[in-house]
Amino acid sequence: MEMKARLLQAILAIVQKDRDNNPVDLDLLKSAITSFVQLGLSSAKMVKLGDDYTWNGDRNLAIYDEHFEKSFISSVSSHS
Repeated sequence: MEMKARLLQAILAIVQKDRDNNPVDLDLLKSAITSFVQLGLSSAKMVKLGDDYTWNGDRNLAIYDEHFEKSFISSVSSHS
């Protein structure tokens, strides 16, 4: 299974845990979703931000839109 598919599966599992009123690590969820945005960075470079590092570059949200947003909206629709 490719990285985007594994990442999506992990995010949707965390969202489902939250829906089931189980405790979830919201920082982990935010980081995982941010990974989809970072996967779409073109001409990306790693920059230091305080004590952490982050990716910086021109944003292309096509990977986020195609691989995360559609699946997330579908899972939300089926949950209602």
